[in-house]
Amino acid sequence: MDIGRGFFLACFIPAHRGAGYSQGRNKELFDQFKEIHDKYQEHPKQYQAQFNQVGEEIQKVIRKYENKLCGHTENSGFGKFSANLSTLFWEQIRALFPKIDDVGLL
Repeated sequence: MDIGRGFFLACFIPAHRGAGYSQGRNKELFDQFKEIHDKYQEHPKQYQAQFNQVGEEIQKVIRKYENKLCGHTENSGFGKFSANLSTLFWEQIRALFPKIDDVGLL
């Protein structure tokens, strides 16, 4: 089931359709994090500070959308599915950013 990825893509990538292309609300931030994330995977000590700095901003954005997703689920009478939905959501994020849980670690 790809509900996490679908929501992830809907939240972060397409914001509006302007001049024939889709521009993400947080695309620049996620592009920046992806670049630093990849460098961090290769050289953790060298990129730790940058990874933590941008990673904290990424986590704020991710948690904002996780809260929106799960909050709507809980408020609609499907609260028992909220934890599972959150797990699926984070699985999709970790598939894209395997080191996301290392943000803030020294």
